[in-house]
Amino acid sequence: MSGGYCYGEEEPKEECPYCHNDDCRADFVDVGVGNVQCGPFTCEACGAVEIGSYDDPSRANNEERAIGWYKGQPRPNWFE
Repeated sequence: MSGGYCYGEEEPKEECPYCHNDDCRADFVDVGVGNVQCGPFTCEACGAVEIGSYDDPSRANNEERAIGWYKGQPRPNWFE
């Protein structure tokens, strides 16, 4: 987790450890002195999600725990 960002700074983005999409985003909330991350980073391309500090570690496999992200599920291509 990035934690947040100050006014005037760009919103943080992360790179997906699975598909390497560099436009993963999280939800942030304005707390008066800046913005604080309030949700996990999520990859729109493959659906991977950052593992949060309150997540149950038994839900993740060894690879996911080592990387710190849940692997996403492939999205169906409805136009094939």
